[in-house]
Amino acid sequence: MAVGIGGWQRTLIPDEIRPLILAGRPLSEQMEYIRQDLIHPPLSFLLDRWWVLAFGDTDRAVKTLALVQNLATLVLFTALASRITERWRLASFLFVVPFLRVGSSVNLVRMYGPLLLWSVAALWLWESWREKPTLIRLAAWTTAVSLALYTHISGFALLAVFFVVNWIYGPRRWAFTVATALAALSFLPWVFYVAPVFLARGIEANVAAIRKAPTFALLQVPFYFLSGEEPGASSPESLLHTSGLREPLKVAAVLLHLALVFLAGRKLLSLGLPRRNDPEAKRWLWVCAILVVLPVVCLYAFSVLRTPIIHPRYLLVTLPAYWLLIVMLGILAGRPGRILLFALFLPWTLASVGSALVAQAKPSPARVGTLYIQSVWRDSDLILCERPMPMGYQVYWEWTRRLRHPGRFEVLTANGLAYAKEILPGKKLAEIQLAGVERVWFFWGPTRDPLRVSAYLQDQGFVKNDLPELQIPTFLLFTRSNSAGLSPAPAPSGTAPVRSMIRSKSLS
Repeated sequence: MAVGIGGWQRTLIPDEIRPLILAGRPLSEQMEYIRQDLIHPPLSFLLDRWWVLAFGDTDRAVKTLALVQNLATLVLFTALASRITERWRLASFLFVVPFLRVGSSVNLVRMYGPLLLWSVAALWLWESWREKPTLIRLAAWTTAVSLALYTHISGFALLAVFFVVNWIYGPRRWAFTVATALAALSFLPWVFYVAPVFLARGIEANVAAIRKAPTFALLQVPFYFLSGEEPGASSPESLLHTSGLREPLKVAAVLLHLALVFLAGRKLLSLGLPRRNDPEAKRWLWVCAILVVLPVVCLYAFSVLRTPIIHPRYLLVTLPAYWLLIVMLGILAGRPGRILLFALFLPWTLASVGSALVAQAKPSPARVGTLYIQSVWRDSDLILCERPMPMGYQVYWEWTRRLRHPGRFEVLTANGLAYAKEILPGKKLAEIQLAGVERVWFFWGPTRDPLRVSAYLQDQGFVKNDLPELQIPTFLLFTRSNSAGLSPAPAPSGTAPVRSMIRSKSLS
């Protein structure tokens, strides 16, 4: 809870902001965007919608949603781990690490937090079904995996895994097979809804940002499980992910996992293949191994045969079983395995927590820029922001949702994903009304040329001013030649501390 509340100081990333903006729009507009997105089913978007309608769209209100989901996940996983392994405290602590990383995927206001909740719930309900196979428990499990399917497409890997492990270790195989089929069939309405878009253009454009050679991407997964995955565009880069350090750590992560398997190898071989009458410890070892390996194999096969989509976020459904498996392998390996767990796995994950905390402690350029503007704001000012460059969404959110400032904000049309253009409707440069405007605060995309805007504003009688104290290259100020410059008229009460903070070295 402390880390979750502390994480409220971070700036949301564009992948969070777009669905939250849509949550306040008509349902038909929101559903059409999700349809064009193709990759993400609608449940998390609809959950955002319900939450915003119930509690508002302020910055803190939406971040509370992730905190509530994560607390439920952690309580449920701890209860599950205590039934599986004697080292349940260590397993629970290692599992909580991704939730302690400020700004990690599971802490975002996105679909990955709910996905982990449904995954843990499905695992817990399957264990309950295995102990006492009643129709109610089977229906509850079917509901959990159906919710996972409608949260993220990787839920299908979860469904396939449960079918396999129940066929090996579970009761009433055919009843469970019917339940698995019903869960898969429940997804058909969404398939029919998005089919026209998929047939028209496929998913290549939607996954272009994560396309990597499948084998190379697969070898990086151990590193991301230990160090934290890449949450999305505009996320601050933590120390463990910096270029030069990340590459050796990726190799070290693979070697560390191989060492753990090697140390446990002799006892693993003595256990033999999985059988229905296996003892409890061996049964759960194989269940967790299948829960981790099978989704990875399925994703790798799809990436080789169809479209490369191996990404750590798409494997988050394996995270509960992954940490249970790591702890059980450590126990199986004896004293050397425990040394690996406490001397390498645990410190590595804790280092990732500290690294993320340091990275997120520095205010984002959007936060710095909007706070500065607020401290010197005049009624005759205008904020002009290009779309859809990542900081554009962040500036919009910081200004209109976090600060709730009524000052004029205009979006300048720029190229981007076709289906995302109407989230922040923009205007052409000539359509921006500059009558009565004395100062223009302009945020521009780092890959775009600001000269056209600069030349246009100069033709309208504006002069560019430097803001060296902010050190934000994509943030420019234009004032009319007869303007009084930066001095506020008058400065709002209480802005002196803000201005002092903005000028501090920590923010620059």
